[in-house]
Amino acid sequence: NKTVTLGAPESIGMCEFEELFAVGAAITQTGWDWGNPAEFYCDGNGVYSYYLELTAYTGNDDGNFRFFTGTGWGFDSFNYPHFTDEGYTIDENFVNAEDGDSNFRFIGDDGTYLLTIDTVNKTITLE
Repeated sequence: NKTVTLGAPESIGMCEFEELFAVGAAITQTGWDWGNPAEFYCDGNGVYSYYLELTAYTGNDDGNFRFFTGTGWGFDSFNYPHFTDEGYTIDENFVNAEDGDSNFRFIGDDGTYLLTIDTVNKTITLE
């Protein structure tokens, strides 16, 4: 019949969302601009990961970022306390920014990292 049919979106395996997005001044290639967000795809086993270049905090909000369920300010977002309240172990290079949104603050060395959110083992790691 040569047709293409789309059904309603479904979670992939153990993933609540197909992908998560991140923006913030800490993410060098993105900043707070939705034109090029960091896209964390889920592998089907509850693990989201993405290689990104991070810039550390130096005294204002430049080391901050946050995760979102879609591309834009109207989507649900996940800040640092969201993950700590859920019992996550978070890499020591991240702290609560304690800004108005309790964003993540990157305090490590500037560089490119693989950031992984494991929703099964409840960890956020950098490699």
